[in-house]
Amino acid sequence: MATITAQPAQADFYNSRIKALAATARQTGLPDRDSLLDGAERRRASIDNPLCGDQIEVEIWSRNGRIIELGFDIRGCLLAEASAAVMRQLAIGQTYTELDQRIEQLEAFLDGEQPLPPAWATALDCFTPVQAHPGRHDCLLLPFLAIQMARAAQT
Repeated sequence: MATITAQPAQADFYNSRIKALAATARQTGLPDRDSLLDGAERRRASIDNPLCGDQIEVEIWSRNGRIIELGFDIRGCLLAEASAAVMRQLAIGQTYTELDQRIEQLEAFLDGEQPLPPAWATALDCFTPVQAHPGRHDCLLLPFLAIQMARAAQT
């Protein structure tokens, strides 16, 4: 009977930090509807990656274009789940414009065009192995793209 083992590059995806982040993502969920923040604008969106089945629903509260709270419900691979946990940490306190700029920088990083966005480098460095695997870029980007969709959505 043949034994199947992960290739070293693929195994790097699932380092201990990514596993820990994914575990926290599964516990995050969407905020309690009764605890909506007074006077905050609420946006919501769902997005999925039909190639791999990752799905995320995000709910965002903002004031004056600055994200003050964010919740999500995700079903996906470890990379998508870990990315969602990091996305929440990085997005709260940012304006949508700042977030859009950093998402562009993250996309450029994944394409090998520039380093990680400096403000996000420490939080995202565990995802560096993904850069070499374009087929997995969407797993990492999905939670961030969900925020952009929510921004454009009307509630």
